[in-house]
Order: sequence, then structure tokens, then C-alpha cells
Amino acid sequence: MPHIPKSMISIIERCLMVNPQDRYDNVLQIMNDLSDITENLDWHYDRRDSNYFTWSLDNGQKNIQIALYKENDSWNIINDDKIIPFIESKAKGYKEIRTIIKNYEKK
Repeated sequence: MPHIPKSMISIIERCLMVNPQDRYDNVLQIMNDLSDITENLDWHYDRRDSNYFTWSLDNGQKNIQIALYKENDSWNIINDDKIIPFIESKAKGYKEIRTIIKNYEKK
């Protein structure tokens, strides 16, 4: 998911490690690592159907909407009323959405 910070994904993956020695030793370590995450926490994700996904953020000044959807055989992104067409896969669309979200976080 593009709106989930990579640092949070790393924490989840560490919690799920097969080898117990690779996991956190206690909940306090998890809480400390989670408290360090500051980016992308206010984005809302919605899956309308298997071919239409939206991300939204209301930052008090502006309501930001991003959509990834499949039309015919290609994926498209709508962001600020601009369309990024002909993305070859959903995975590449997610990667592009991650970049868009990071750019909003920098503002």
C-alpha cells in the first residue's frame, strides 16, 4: 500500500519474522519504533472495487484526492484533476502513488 510508510512496513515485517531471535524482544521496542513514524499517517485509503482505489487527505487547508483505476487494459491515476494514463500494472501505479504521497508530505 503506497500510503503506508516503509518504516511501518519494516516494523510489521520484523514482528512477523519466522526466527524469534529476529523479532522484537518486547512490546516496548515496538512502541518506540512506531512512535518514530511521522510520515503518511493521515491518509485514508478506500477500495471501491477490484479496479478502483482512492487515497485522500484533509490537511485543514485542502482536501487531496488521488485515484488509481483500471480502464480497458491499462491503469490510470487522477491527481489534482490531472490524469497520468497508461500505467502498465497496478504495482507500477502503487509505486507512482507512493511518490505522489511523498511529494505532498514534503509540502
